[in-house]
Amino acid sequence: MATLVFTTTAGPLQQVQIGPADVISTLSAAYTAAGWLGGLDGVKYILSRYVGLLRPSSNHVLSNRLATLLGPSISFNNSQVHILTSDHGPVRCEIPNAEEAFSGDQSTQLVGLTLCALAHECTGLTAVRLFANFLAPAIFKGANLLVDSLLSQLTDDGLYERILNEGATRGLPELFTESTERLGLPVGDASWLRRQMHVKGSEVPVTEIHMVAGLLRWIAKGDTQPYFTRSGLVARTANCLKLVGYFIGPIEVWDGAPPRPKPPGPRCIVLVLGGSEETDLLMAAAEEITQDCNQVYHYTRSTVGPMLYHSLGPHYLIDPECLQEDFEYIRHSIATRIRVSYHLENVRDVIKEDICGIIEWEDSQRQVSAVERSLAAIYFPLLADHVAPCYSRIATRSILTEVRNPRRRMADAYDDDLTEGLARFRTTTLAIVIALVATLSDTQFWNVRHCISVDLAQEAWLEEMCATINRTFASSVEYSEIVDLLAAVHVGVDASDSAGVTKEKGILSRQIIGWRNGRYSVIPSLLLEMKPSMHAVRLACRDSFYANLRVHQDGSIHSSYGGAIYTDRDRFSVPAQVSQQPYTISSGPHDPWVGPARPNPPSKPLYLSIERQARYNSPDVCFVGRVDGDNIGHVSVKAVLRAVARSFEVTENCDHRDADTKHVLNMDVKYWLQDRYVKPFGTVDMPGYLAVLDDPQWALFVAGQVEHSHGCIVARCLGPRIFGATTVLGLCHVTARSRNIVM
Repeated sequence: MATLVFTTTAGPLQQVQIGPADVISTLSAAYTAAGWLGGLDGVKYILSRYVGLLRPSSNHVLSNRLATLLGPSISFNNSQVHILTSDHGPVRCEIPNAEEAFSGDQSTQLVGLTLCALAHECTGLTAVRLFANFLAPAIFKGANLLVDSLLSQLTDDGLYERILNEGATRGLPELFTESTERLGLPVGDASWLRRQMHVKGSEVPVTEIHMVAGLLRWIAKGDTQPYFTRSGLVARTANCLKLVGYFIGPIEVWDGAPPRPKPPGPRCIVLVLGGSEETDLLMAAAEEITQDCNQVYHYTRSTVGPMLYHSLGPHYLIDPECLQEDFEYIRHSIATRIRVSYHLENVRDVIKEDICGIIEWEDSQRQVSAVERSLAAIYFPLLADHVAPCYSRIATRSILTEVRNPRRRMADAYDDDLTEGLARFRTTTLAIVIALVATLSDTQFWNVRHCISVDLAQEAWLEEMCATINRTFASSVEYSEIVDLLAAVHVGVDASDSAGVTKEKGILSRQIIGWRNGRYSVIPSLLLEMKPSMHAVRLACRDSFYANLRVHQDGSIHSSYGGAIYTDRDRFSVPAQVSQQPYTISSGPHDPWVGPARPNPPSKPLYLSIERQARYNSPDVCFVGRVDGDNIGHVSVKAVLRAVARSFEVTENCDHRDADTKHVLNMDVKYWLQDRYVKPFGTVDMPGYLAVLDDPQWALFVAGQVEHSHGCIVARCLGPRIFGATTVLGLCHVTARSRNIVM
C-alpha cells in the first residue's frame, strides 16, 4: 500500500485535501507505458531467470563484477512528483519508495541508473544502445541472448522513457545538471575532435558518442589506471555515471603540456586539451554506431551562451560570454517589439474554430541596415523587417556573402570546416528562434530550466524551425504548432519529430495540447490554474514532473473528445409570447424559469479532476466531473480551452447595454444533473443561464459540455453580445458594472 505525503502553499499540511480521483489517477498513470514506476519489472524477471540458471560459482562472479562497477550502498530519493488538482493547483507529492527504486534489485538498479546518466546528454534511445552494446556484454559475459533480450525489452514501446521518468521523479536530472555546471568543463580538444570527425565521403561519421562508448569499455574492464580523453562529452558523461555510484575517481583537465600529470587517484578521468598524448584508445569504430546520435543540452536564461557554445561542438569555438551577450540583445529586441495574444480563429482544413496565437509586431525604433535585412531574409523572408535588428551584431558584408551561398550555408561540419561567419550566423539564428518561441509561452518561461536537442554542425534543425516560424509569425500560429515549437526549445523534442507527429496525425493533431519529456513539460496554463481566465489559454513551460498527466509514447499530450450531449428542445421550449416576462417551464423548485439572470452559487459542489476517459483505449486526458463521488461525465480539455477563449473575447467586446434587463432561461445545477446526456439549452435570443457563482470547477466543466453550441462563461455581464450563445454560465455577478471576475 503506497503512502503519499502532500505539501502545498495553500496552507498547513493538515488543511490540504486531495481528491481521491486525483490520487487514483496518479497511481494508475504511474504504471502505464509512459508512466514512471515499474519500468524495469520485465528486466528484473529476465535477469532473475538468467541468474537462476547460473552455477553458484558463476553467480558469485556476476555479483563480484557488479560490485566492481557500483558502490556498496547507493542511496535513492523517494519519488517526488506534482499532481494537478482543481482545489490547490499543482501539489507536490512524495512517495516513500526509495527501497523499491528501479525495481529494487541491484542488477535493475545498475540498468536504471546507467540509462539515466547516459541519457542526460545523449538522449534515451542512444543511452539504451550504448548500454546494450558496450557495457552489458562485459557485465553478462557469454550471455549474448540475454543482452539481446535486454535491448529488445528496453526499446519495446519506448520502455526506456518510463525508466527515465522514474529517474526524473527521484531528482537525477537536477543532480546531473547542477554538478555539470559546477565543473564547467570545456568542449575538449577542438582541433583533435575535428580531425576525428572530418572523414570526407564517409557514410557513417564519427561523433563524440563513439568516444563515450570507449569510456564504457574502460569502465567494464575495471581498470584502475586513468582514462585520457579529448572529448568534453566523455568527461561530462563520466561525471553523471560517477554521481549515480560508478567507481570513477576525480575528473581533471590537462592542457597537454609535459610533463604528464600524476593521477590524483585511481580510476580518474583526464580531459586533455592539447599536446600529443594518446587518448580515447577504446573509442568505438565508425561502423559500430550507425544510428543518429543526437545530444541534449540543458539551459536557463543565464546559460543560453554556454548552450550555444556546446551545440557547435568542436567545429568552431566562440566565447560563451560573447554568445550570451548576443542572446540577451536578441531577447530584449524581440520582447519589446512583439505581442502575442490567444484568440479563436477559423483554421485551415477545419470548419470549426480553434485557438491560435495572434502575432502583432511593432516597428524597430532604429533604422535597419540593408545587410541586417538581407541576413534576416535568408531564413525569415516574411519577417525580415522585424527580425533584421537581431542580426546587427554580426551584420558584415563578409558574413552575408558567405551565407548567401547555399552550398556554404548548408555546410555539414562533419565533412567541411565551419567558418567563424557561418558559426556566428547559426548561433545567432538559434538565439532568435528561442527568443521568438519563448514569447508564445507564459511569463514564467525564463524562470525555469529547459532542454534542447540541436546540432549546429548541420543546418537541418534550423531550417525546419525557421520555416515554421517564418510562416506562422507573420500572422497567426495554430495551437498544435505552438505546442510543437515550445516542445522543440523546452522539452528537447527534435523539431522534425514534433512536426512529423502533427503532420502524420493530420486533423487529430488539433487535439494535441502539450508535450512531456521527463521533468520538462509544455501544458496549457488552465491545467495549472484550473480557473477561467484569458491567461489560462496560454501554454506554460515547466520543469516539474506532473504525474497525473497521461502521455502518448512519443511524449505528446492529447485531449480526448468530450461526451455526447443532446438537447430536448420540445421539453425546454419557451413560448414566444412570454419570452420577455417571468415564466416557469414547470413547477419544481429547481426547474428552469425565464426572467432576469439570477446569479447564485451552485446548489451542489462538483470536484473536477484530470483523468483518462475510463472507456477510451487511448492515453488521452479529459476533465472528469464528480458530484457526491459519482462520475457525472467527462469533457474535452480542448473544448474547455475554446470555451474560455470565447468567453473572454465576448465580454471584452461587450458594451454592457441593457445587461440588467435581458431575460434568460435560468437553471439550477440540480436540474442540469437530472439527465446525463440531455441538457436544457436556450436559444440565440434567450440563452440558458446556469448559475455557478464563484465556482470555477462548475464553470469549466459545463463550459466544456456546451462549447459545441458556442456556450460561454459570463465573466462580466449579460450584454448584447452574449445573445448568440445558447448557454451561458454565471461565474460572477451579472451586472453592467461588474467588470472583474469574482473568484
